[in-house]
Amino acid sequence: MGALQENNDSLRVAAVQLSGDGNTTSASPDPAALLIRAFVEDNASLRTIVPTIRPSLIAFYTARAYAPLWSNAHGCLPGAEALSQMIDGIAEEGLDPAEPSYHGETVRALLQTCLAPDDRQRTELDLLLTDAFLALAHDLHYGRAYGSDLNCTSEYNALPIDPAHLLNDDAVRQNIRQVLLSVAPQDIGYQRLRTALNTYRRLDEAGGWSTRAADYADEENISRRLLLTGDLVGPADPDPEAEKQRLLQAVKRFQGRHGISVDGVVGPVTASKLALSPGALIAKIRLNMERWKWLPPHGDGPYIIVNVPGFTLEVRHADIQELQMRAIVGRRDRETPIFASRMQYIVLNPYWRVPETILNEDLIPKLVADPHYLAKKKIKLFSAADTAESQPIDPLTMDWSKWHERDTKRYVFREDPGAENPLGYVKFLFSNPYDIYIHDTPAHSLFKNSNGSFSSGCIRVRKPFELARYLLALDDPEVTYKSLLTLLLTGENRWLRLKNTLPVYITYQTAAVDDDGTVRFYNDIYRCDHKLIKYLK
Repeated sequence: MGALQENNDSLRVAAVQLSGDGNTTSASPDPAALLIRAFVEDNASLRTIVPTIRPSLIAFYTARAYAPLWSNAHGCLPGAEALSQMIDGIAEEGLDPAEPSYHGETVRALLQTCLAPDDRQRTELDLLLTDAFLALAHDLHYGRAYGSDLNCTSEYNALPIDPAHLLNDDAVRQNIRQVLLSVAPQDIGYQRLRTALNTYRRLDEAGGWSTRAADYADEENISRRLLLTGDLVGPADPDPEAEKQRLLQAVKRFQGRHGISVDGVVGPVTASKLALSPGALIAKIRLNMERWKWLPPHGDGPYIIVNVPGFTLEVRHADIQELQMRAIVGRRDRETPIFASRMQYIVLNPYWRVPETILNEDLIPKLVADPHYLAKKKIKLFSAADTAESQPIDPLTMDWSKWHERDTKRYVFREDPGAENPLGYVKFLFSNPYDIYIHDTPAHSLFKNSNGSFSSGCIRVRKPFELARYLLALDDPEVTYKSLLTLLLTGENRWLRLKNTLPVYITYQTAAVDDDGTVRFYNDIYRCDHKLIKYLK
């Protein structure tokens, strides 16, 4: 107490010195402004109020000549109470009211002094409220993990904002909540998650449901659980057989929403999902609201969004789904990276040049076992120096047992266009450092699996021709499936550059909401949820 009292006394002396003779006439500066200046100019003292000093906090008060923002000599302005209320209710936005940088408890306590504030209390409250505003604006806009190397967030470039520019006397006097919410993502995907979050929060507050998987061996418990989350629809049917079918459809609906094989049977996997608490699902929704904040703006035009754990690709325009299709993504040991780019080219009848990882980990061991493997798979071998790829090398002249990874750069392994080409008949290219692209596939049976993580990192799509026609029609509305098929049937490798490029987002969303309001939860296939939870703690 003695050290703090001594610090306070020295600040009062500093404030008197800054004011000149210390007289408090009507022409004198606001005493709180003098104290704010003393704190701002002394980091050690400022840390007694705001433990982590933001450069933007200091810049903000310096720019306004240290004048208090949230109060005057008569007491607190309405914005102070409004911001405190927003901190208390910030869980509605997927953030934690107890986050230390929001200063919730201290702000509430100081607000009790607003009817008869002293200068020290006004100063402390002002600094805390401004710091809380800056923290909230950052976390609502960028999220709390943006800029880290977690989940490739550094590959995204969110629209930059300066929270201090949003904060002024008008904002405090009018609607501080509206100002803050304006910096949160306006994307429909984020806003729908926000709605879902508060739906599940209400379920949690109402008591939720049983979190014991064994309880879901009982049909009554299953019905009660599925009724709460809207999977069981319509009134109960007095006909036992019809009611059984109603419950069966509800189980299937639930399974479809949770990425489980849809068979209508409540086995161990389905029971474990039924037993997930509302709190666990709320946490999952919050993580995905965080991820939406990392995305750069997509503008008013169409954009492509791939959800890796959801195994889907969508084309959206003005928040309306134009196309949707199943996708196959990288398996656990060859993850599809998370990043943003722009779609630039469509390649018809593509060549497949074997990527380095597949070459060294898959192809070379097969060649060691069977030197004729390239011929069987119709893969040609070229020297990397043969840039025209016009002089094939006989693979039987190679001693594959002596292959070293450094040889990767010396050779090209190429499969020509055709029905068995791993890329199918269409490839979609967008700039990225991972050599990741979207493509057709001859292995269409894989799309029937509930798990869609089978690739070596690239993204296979179920409806490549629909996607190609849509993209080409952005440049030329006269493009038809027939004209596209005509080009494909030539068998020629053809590159088509898009005049109207569009954003491509490769995302990781383990919770998402459909256009009809259906809330879906997906498995954390790369354990990214686990990593993000650990980081945010």
